Amino acid sequence: MRARSWLGRSSKDGRPSAKPETPDDATAEDTPAAPEPPVEADHDGNEPSPGADPEPGDERKSRGGPGDDPEPAEGGREPRGGHSEEAKSVDGPGHDDGRESEVAEAEGPEGEHIAQVTADGPEEDPTFETDETPDVDDWLEETVEEVFDHREALDDRLMGPMATYRWPEAAFPVLGDPDGLPAGRLAAELMELWPLLESAVERTGPGCLVPESLRWDEIAGWQLLCVPPYGARKLPVAETPGAVDRDRWAVVSALVTLAVGRPPRDVADALALTDLLAGDLTQGLDAIVRTVLSAGFAAAAALQAGLEPTGGRRIGFWPTEATLPGSRKVKGDPSMDNEDSAAVVRTPGGGLALLLCDGVTGPGDGSGARASRAAVRAMREFLEDDANAAPDVALGVAQRAVLGSAGAGASTAVVALLSPGGRARLASLGDSSAWLVRPLPDGGRAAWRLTPAHTELAERLAEDPAARSGGSMLVRCLGGIDRTPFTCTVRLAPGDQLVLLSDGAAEQDGDTWFGDDLAELAAAAASGAGRPAAALAAGLVMRSELLGGRDNATVVIADIHAEDAS
Repeated sequence: MRARSWLGRSSKDGRPSAKPETPDDATAEDTPAAPEPPVEADHDGNEPSPGADPEPGDERKSRGGPGDDPEPAEGGREPRGGHSEEAKSVDGPGHDDGRESEVAEAEGPEGEHIAQVTADGPEEDPTFETDETPDVDDWLEETVEEVFDHREALDDRLMGPMATYRWPEAAFPVLGDPDGLPAGRLAAELMELWPLLESAVERTGPGCLVPESLRWDEIAGWQLLCVPPYGARKLPVAETPGAVDRDRWAVVSALVTLAVGRPPRDVADALALTDLLAGDLTQGLDAIVRTVLSAGFAAAAALQAGLEPTGGRRIGFWPTEATLPGSRKVKGDPSMDNEDSAAVVRTPGGGLALLLCDGVTGPGDGSGARASRAAVRAMREFLEDDANAAPDVALGVAQRAVLGSAGAGASTAVVALLSPGGRARLASLGDSSAWLVRPLPDGGRAAWRLTPAHTELAERLAEDPAARSGGSMLVRCLGGIDRTPFTCTVRLAPGDQLVLLSDGAAEQDGDTWFGDDLAELAAAAASGAGRPAAALAAGLVMRSELLGGRDNATVVIADIHAEDAS
């Protein structure tokens, strides 16, 4: 497939140009108007319906449009160029240079495709005078009226310059558009995007990408609309503070919007979405997003290339497990303090099953511990006898065992069935997780999450970026109302490590993503003597205790090796 990037405004001979064609001394009357006003898209990529008014209080939506009659600026001066629209902002890191831009498309004369970009200057400092103190009874009503009257007057005085960019071809659908790239094909198409992004930044300079720059078409593939800063006279533009971060954020925002179904509000929102919803999204997207933000497009391309397993050799397994009660979790009852349970099972046909359950504490009566142990025991017996067992069926067996155990207990569960052919089938309920660690060609390690968190926070965050609570409230679990498991299949290669963890073993260390810590510990374990799986398991449970020991930590790991390795 061919991939293109278009930048600036096309001249009459079809070559892209970064500066407007209208002479500097041209007036608004000299400039031919487009037959239709441009349709502006907000930073989320949503286009308002014709004639729709912006929502009140939404500062990111324009308060005026091409069809509005601008009022004169202060001193009776008419707005320069006849424009009176307030520029809309593009969210993301690094917006500290006073320039904010947004892409909007429309049909121009002779079929030309144009995009509008607005740039904001600093807002004026509002002043507010009143000659008399309002009566106490009327204070609230009159104050609110004055605030809104003053705000409307201020809006009329604030103007941003507007530049018009023309594209030589029609723009493809943005990511997230129903007619654009399907979310399920993102992984397959990403490898072609990285070199195009690097080329675009080299040609135009940093800071020329916005989330709406990324376009895709079924026939032609990727397309980039590069938007040079307002006033640029030559390309590539010089780097300005925050420009590189803005480009990286633009790409991350577009990718997350496609994968999740809503645009991320900021970097923290994007990272939380790709972490909690991992498994439901493109495999490895959590690691890719973090690599783009921290190291750029070339590093992301190298990472994604390493995410694909190589070869088709039959594999063998070196499993291990480790558990450690949290020092702040124990209550003095060794038989019930640790609610985690785990097992490794050799299955008929040379396969391997990894099992992990984490009992829900509940009222502290030991019901969580009994539930997790009953679930693991039932799954072990089932998998030892059935060569064709599926992981979701094993969870059904565990569910019946939990309901039949003493007490109304509940438990999370994650099951992985590994086959010598190099395939792992997984099923999970709750917030226990499965991760894959893979060696990279450069000698490092990459780790990414395979299963989502079935928590109230994850469900709410998928719809609402303001969601903060509910991280420990399970919406799916053994013994719960919703027992629909998540399932997936991954391919394995020699050198991989499949890691199952209770939530206590996967605790995040401040702002450091757990996947980064996991990859670092795996690299250290591989460099030492002995089996890497055993060293990694010990390192993970000790890490949990060093972070405070607030929960029990349990780990089950399988080192993957070539079948002929000793």
